[in-house]
Amino acid sequence: MQFEVVEDVIPAGPLVGTGALPAALDQLNWGALLLPGWWSFVHGTWSWFALLLGWRVVYWFAAVTAYGYLDPPSAYYAAAFLALAVASWVLWVAFALRANRLFWEHEQRRVRNESDASVPRLPRPVATYQKSQRTWAIVGAVVFVAEVPWIAYTTLTATPDLMSTWLVRCAVDVAVLVGVFIFSRSRRQRADAKLTRAST
Repeated sequence: MQFEVVEDVIPAGPLVGTGALPAALDQLNWGALLLPGWWSFVHGTWSWFALLLGWRVVYWFAAVTAYGYLDPPSAYYAAAFLALAVASWVLWVAFALRANRLFWEHEQRRVRNESDASVPRLPRPVATYQKSQRTWAIVGAVVFVAEVPWIAYTTLTATPDLMSTWLVRCAVDVAVLVGVFIFSRSRRQRADAKLTRAST
């Protein structure tokens, strides 16, 4: 019996988890920033998934406690509410900055563990991963744009006295996203310039 060798089974181009992390992936991951919990779960970054889930529990417990004890809409409650929001963004940005590297290391461990398997699962090409991350970023942006007004509406329906606090929170969200966008773009430009200098 003869078997036909199919050469295109092995993906072309660099593969995720093989070698060093490319400079193109050593950047902020927008999908991980806008959908941190879902992204960490789907991509198997379990320590961060546990941390993000634990912070979500702490966040809501602290928010409910602050609402009960700080006499909203007082300045104390607004300060506590915004401090929780800023802490959340700090955690999400820190995760998004490391997300690609975390998944790369996850794939490196998987490749090592499956190297002796009879039918190992081949790593995905870097180009395919980048395409999937663009989809994550688009979905995350759509969810974020839809989620913020929905949360604000449902919250303000029950607690209309918190309108000013929520408006400030929305302003903080926008300011953070704009700042992260500028920082990410600047970082990518510096990386591209460094790569250009190295190749010349």
